[in-house]
Amino acid sequence: MISQSLLSSIELRETGENLRNLQFSTLSPFLASSDKTRRAIKCFESPYYNLNSEIIWVGGKENILATLNSHGQVVFYDLLNNDKSALLTKSNEHAFKVFFAKENLFIVAKNAFSDYLNFYLIPIENLQNGSDSRITVFEALEVQPKNIKDLDNDNCTMVIETTMEIQVWHILSNSLLKKFPLNPNIHYQFSSGHFIFWEVGKSDTKLGIITLENSSLHQIVIKSACQILICEIIDSCLILGMTNCLLQVINIFTGSSYTISKNIPLAVYKYEACDKLIVRFPDNTFAIISDENIENTERLDLNGEIFFTNIGEFSILSDKTGRVCIITNKVVQVFDNYFDGVQQIGVNPDANQIYFACKGEIFVVD
Repeated sequence: MISQSLLSSIELRETGENLRNLQFSTLSPFLASSDKTRRAIKCFESPYYNLNSEIIWVGGKENILATLNSHGQVVFYDLLNNDKSALLTKSNEHAFKVFFAKENLFIVAKNAFSDYLNFYLIPIENLQNGSDSRITVFEALEVQPKNIKDLDNDNCTMVIETTMEIQVWHILSNSLLKKFPLNPNIHYQFSSGHFIFWEVGKSDTKLGIITLENSSLHQIVIKSACQILICEIIDSCLILGMTNCLLQVINIFTGSSYTISKNIPLAVYKYEACDKLIVRFPDNTFAIISDENIENTERLDLNGEIFFTNIGEFSILSDKTGRVCIITNKVVQVFDNYFDGVQQIGVNPDANQIYFACKGEIFVVD
């Protein structure tokens, strides 16, 4: 957990190169503060950094902010050291995935001279001390991008598919957790630390749900052979979306279920803690699903590509125009045109910060 002194330093710091302090006048209910501010960090510039790329991921841990752009380049910024930045990927590398795994930054990258992926951990402490030294994990694995089926930053797991089996690897311990035989007649998906598999019969669908932590198995039979399009676990609930069916929420322990009076969602946004998710329907209405369903017919006035993140109980959604919606179990606040040309949004739960990546700069909302 980030120290109180570090939090104070982040909150009180008002000077430094490339900063602009602006006031948020109406964000106070969102983070229970009356003096929300935003400041802009100028994006990393270097002859080796592609300035025409877009930021496709942004996130933070303690005083470190990290980004991944569409050309596979990873940059980190030290928010307590004049926003000092450095490029973490080499000139012959392309990163496919980046996220914070506990006290490390995890990078999946491919060298231009190899067909296989490399996996690295960079301790946060190293970045704070100005070092980008890496720890290589999964050295013995020969994995191509097509083999990776899931990367879960909450459970620090990676799922890969070989010609014979499905393997679940733990990133921090550099070890194989589980493996399952690959069967062409069995469909599968991983969600929130669970392995979900199903077989479609003539008139029904049989599902099995294995909890990876304790290997417990739960079985469910659905009286439909329609195609499964959405299959997610939230706490003890299975959220199931099938063609020509209403969205179902099924308790995996009791088998009890209810339906949401909508068909297949346009998009599904899962909370970082995996305790609830938001589904957005084609008419821009939404439902928040947890152990207790909360359905809302209020519309989100957002258009085109939607970016999502959450911090605590609050969900933040934004479109590229900079229109931002703050949601709990309803839309509680809407901000128009706060940011121009939004490319991605992210959060730093340690420092209670929200990041809006735009062309040429990243806005930090403290």
